[in-house]
Order: sequence, then structure tokens, then C-alpha cells
Amino acid sequence: MLLVGVLILGAILWLIGVALWVLAVAAPLAGLAAGVHFFLQAATCRGAAERNAAADAEVEELVRDASFDLSETLSRWEMLRLTKGIGTPLHGRDEETSSLHRQLIAAQEALQAATTPANRIEAVIHADTVRESAERFL
Repeated sequence: MLLVGVLILGAILWLIGVALWVLAVAAPLAGLAAGVHFFLQAATCRGAAERNAAADAEVEELVRDASFDLSETLSRWEMLRLTKGIGTPLHGRDEETSSLHRQLIAAQEALQAATTPANRIEAVIHADTVRESAERFL
């Protein structure tokens, strides 16, 4: 009986030893595989971040251009309001002049308030539309 218990205990310890040898080989291999995976993922994310930075810079340039054009139109529009539209198609149409002036100011505020690239693009499109409608009267 004692001999059987010793043999069973020896077999259990032998299995534990084999499992530890397998773990001694598997753990470094798993660590190496995880390291390669994280390296490749970091390289992919870096490329995506560079592409996003380039797109954000392009959107920022569009916002600056639209803001500059809108400011120029707004200053000309304020001069038109000051002269009451004399000599232009807006002569005597103060309500329409005020309405377009409010739209220009709102478009400029929307350009400044936009934070995400999608919002900025929408604000640029809206600002260009309002600016074009105002420029038809100038």
C-alpha cells in the first residue's frame, strides 16, 4: 500500500515537472509573440496617426481660408449696411440686409466653435454657402 502511494505521488510530481518544463518553454514564446504583436500594432497606429494629422492639417487650412474669406465679406457687408445699400441691389431692403448680416456672423461663430473635423467641414461648407449668397449682392 505504501509502495502504491509512493508510486502515485511520484507520478503526480513527474507530471508537475513535465508541466513546468512545458511552461518554461511556452512562457517566453508567448511573451515574444505578444511583443511582436504589440510592435506591429504600434507601427500601424503610428501610420494612421500620421495620416490623421495630415488630414487635420488640411481641414485646419480650409477653416483658416474660409474664416479669412468670411471676415473679408463681413467687413464689406458692414460697409454696405453703413451706407444703407445705396447704389446696390439692396437699396431699401434693410430687413434682408440685416438677415444676411446675421447669417454671416453666425457662420463665422460656427467656424470658430467647430471642434471635430466633421463639424469643421460642415462649418466651412455652410460659411462658403452664406458667403456666396452675400457676395451676390456686393
